[in-house]
Amino acid sequence: DRRTKTPATAACRKAWDFATERGLIIQFGAAAGNVYKFKPPLTTPQAEFDRMLEISEEIVAFIQREVDETRRVPSVAVPAPSYQ
Repeated sequence: DRRTKTPATAACRKAWDFATERGLIIQFGAAAGNVYKFKPPLTTPQAEFDRMLEISEEIVAFIQREVDETRRVPSVAVPAPSYQ
């Protein structure tokens, strides 16, 4: 979230499944697990590399949609218990 700087950890967890369903094995790193790591072998043929980049664009768009969706869902306030 650009405004709150909250990491998109949950969205990145979902994005991993999204990527593997499309045939791309990726990693997310950093303490919050929200840094996308794309590490193809240097010997990857150009056509395959181009497809990996296309899938990467889809992954970034997927993460953005997930983040946008979490913004639209209002938080539910849980009242504190009353000990009277």
